[in-house]
Amino acid sequence: VEDITIEESKDSRSCLRICVTNPSIREDTLSKYVIYTVQGLDNQGDFERVRRYTDFVKLRMLLIENWPTCYVPPIPPKQVIGNFASQFIESRRKMLNHFVSKISELSYLYHAEEFQQFIRGPEDYEKATSLKQSICSIEPKFTSNFEEFNQEEVSDQRIQTIAGFEKFAKSNFVSLKEFKETVKTVKLQYEQFRYLMNGFSKKFTEVESQYLNYFGTVNIFTPLSAEAQENPFETLYEWIKFEIVDLKSMLQVVEHRYFLDNEKYKAECKVSEYNKRISKLQSGKSSIKQMLSTKSKEQNISSTEAKLAQKEKEIKAFSMVIRIALNRLGAYELPKFQEKKTKEYKTMMQQFSSLLQSEFQTFNHSAEESLKKSQS
Repeated sequence: VEDITIEESKDSRSCLRICVTNPSIREDTLSKYVIYTVQGLDNQGDFERVRRYTDFVKLRMLLIENWPTCYVPPIPPKQVIGNFASQFIESRRKMLNHFVSKISELSYLYHAEEFQQFIRGPEDYEKATSLKQSICSIEPKFTSNFEEFNQEEVSDQRIQTIAGFEKFAKSNFVSLKEFKETVKTVKLQYEQFRYLMNGFSKKFTEVESQYLNYFGTVNIFTPLSAEAQENPFETLYEWIKFEIVDLKSMLQVVEHRYFLDNEKYKAECKVSEYNKRISKLQSGKSSIKQMLSTKSKEQNISSTEAKLAQKEKEIKAFSMVIRIALNRLGAYELPKFQEKKTKEYKTMMQQFSSLLQSEFQTFNHSAEESLKKSQS
């Protein structure tokens, strides 16, 4: 993941600056953990808060729940062993920095209460995350932020786009995970090869020097560059690691529609149940629970009708959110994700190919120079 110290992005009102810096280990009587400083600037002024990795986890989960089917950038996965190693902490910081930077590019998420509480709220983020929004609270956010996707019914083409991505992502996970292990092996072996080649170059130079001194042999061998070279397979490995979590994040977005469908179905079942209960009450039939109740027949009917009205309101909200979500996924979110992946892949391949070319040029230069000397 590219480490952007300060990520600037513009929305309709301001220029945002946000970054994750200064990771440090804290230890108390019962626990040991790493804290990160989240700081930046927006149209409300400066902000700075100290957050733990678990706070980032809570934030992302809240955004997923309160903004269903909206893409939320990934955060690094949990790790039990080695999570206090300096290299691991810095790697995690970079990805958390990437997370908040990408959030700053999504105005509806950046200005959401969940994120604003994260960058400006209580030091104990748990106190700011106690309430999960209902579908009736989510629906107005969708209609106001994504109005353009509420103008038409969901087309078959958009449904096919969503289903096609889901099929691709699930099958691609297996290949990516296998490739990750392959590249990890090559990366480690390449580091070993580089170490051995440097030792070889040094020893070869020593042997040739001895030959020069005794036999009067001309200097032929051109040593390999002693300058430290970046392992090209490290770049490839980091790309694969991020690609897996990012693809998983988008798949999570796509699959969230099943949760919405299921919740809507449960609300519809409740509507059916309440309608039957009202019919029985109106006909004079009562359950044992209702007979033992101190409420009158009219009160029971009124109470059930209120519950019925609430569930009908929820069904309407679910229908609205699902329609907007599917239109947005098929027409905007997935095409945008595809464009982003294409650009990231090209950038990675440029870096990988350049490093690989530079690495082999080192060996090629040594061989060419040695060959010239031997033929002169």
